[in-house]
Amino acid sequence: VLDVQADNIVMSLIDEQVFQQIGGDYLAVRAHPETRDYFLHLFRQQGYQKLATTIEKAAGQAAPEPAARPLACAVDDSRMILKIYRNILYELGYEPVLFEFPAAALEWLEEKKPAVLFTDLNMPEITGIELVEKARQCYPREELPIIMVTTQNEMQDNEAALAAGVNDILAKPFTAETLQAAIEKNR
Repeated sequence: VLDVQADNIVMSLIDEQVFQQIGGDYLAVRAHPETRDYFLHLFRQQGYQKLATTIEKAAGQAAPEPAARPLACAVDDSRMILKIYRNILYELGYEPVLFEFPAAALEWLEEKKPAVLFTDLNMPEITGIELVEKARQCYPREELPIIMVTTQNEMQDNEAALAAGVNDILAKPFTAETLQAAIEKNR
């Protein structure tokens, strides 16, 4: 709920003490800074200044950020899915680099090499398979793990994705645990 910035749901739960505790802890310690800032602003706007201040103080007391996080790139045409990636990858210790449009991701990949690349299968203009084929022109399978994350589970799509050069195929919906397991499996 917090990761996708579902304002109405969060605001309907905000008066519950257990939600304030669990949600506040998550925002202070594990959430991406942009997500935390988004909700701090929303809480203040809705009259929950005390809660916002408590979260802000707890975030300030959390362990300092490491100097540099490895980059993790995610490409998906769904903004909601990209918000989930942003928070989960950050929680896993990565600096998320997100693209809604595969062409922009390919341009970025010409200049930068992430530690891992996640891509959707079905996207407009450039499919995930085409993205993988083009990314493989820059980075071999051993150098850059590419994980296709999709709702599709058709043998034909899976075979095409593997032939294009993906290291692994992961089903949506995904969790921090499933992303972490896929990353570890394909290092």
